[in-house]
Amino acid sequence: MKYIKEVISNYSLTEKDIQNLIFMGKFMLEYADQFVDEFYDYMILKIQLPDSMTPDVIQKHQDMLKIWYKRFYEGKIDNKYLEYLVNIGNTHIKFHITQDMFNIMSNWVRQWFHEKIFQNVSDDIKRKELLFSMHKLMDINKDIISDAYYTTEIKKYSVFLSLRDFIISVSERIEFVTQIIILSFLIFLTISAAVYFLFDMVVLMKMKPDFFIIKALSSLLMIWVLSELLYTEINIIKGAKFKISTFVGVALIAFVRDLLIMTLEHTGSIEKLLLIILSITVLGLVYWLVTITETKDKPRR
Repeated sequence: MKYIKEVISNYSLTEKDIQNLIFMGKFMLEYADQFVDEFYDYMILKIQLPDSMTPDVIQKHQDMLKIWYKRFYEGKIDNKYLEYLVNIGNTHIKFHITQDMFNIMSNWVRQWFHEKIFQNVSDDIKRKELLFSMHKLMDINKDIISDAYYTTEIKKYSVFLSLRDFIISVSERIEFVTQIIILSFLIFLTISAAVYFLFDMVVLMKMKPDFFIIKALSSLLMIWVLSELLYTEINIIKGAKFKISTFVGVALIAFVRDLLIMTLEHTGSIEKLLLIILSITVLGLVYWLVTITETKDKPRR
């Protein structure tokens, strides 16, 4: 199964696309019943449904189709949604709906969505933007569901593929649990640092103003570092790319904090002071270069 990071990269899916889907849902969800009725009117006319599609199965499929329609415009595109699409593909295979039949269905759905968007959005620029986002998600849906067809067919002849999928699935779950543990630990550290900072302020208030300001700034820098790591970890779990610049920035802030403390307390040798300044200069240059690279790697819309 493909995973959300790969899908986001392959289709250049952006936060704006998600917002566009949610926006379309405001008027598209009104057509849910009409969509299911017209879908089956067309399918019965165009396709010879297999014998496995009994009236009970058709009713179940209609209910599933309505659920898929609503989820399409929810804008919740994650690994859980991709797994849901794989299950749709497996269900189609179970009831002998062929790849050709699915392609016909997918083509009709795309045209139907296209027509409804034209009917409800008069602004040409906005309509074009919405259509781009809709087509992206339709392509993703078709890709994932079709992949389920191919994988199921290959599994009939390859034990190694089944084993590979099992290993990948287990590894993905372990990675997710690890990310949750890291996230929980960062939340604990961030809250603890904030509480410690508040108590520390009581003691610092009795000290000289210059000492108080620099010491407080030093503690705030550590809280900022933790909050930045927490923000990065949340985005990684949501499917964002791993950003090296965040960790370079954390190292940079750590050296800046040491420099502040050394300057305030007048401790440490000249050699150590120069080493810290050199480290800050090098890390600052690395941070700048990495940030430029990451900015260039952002998908263009």
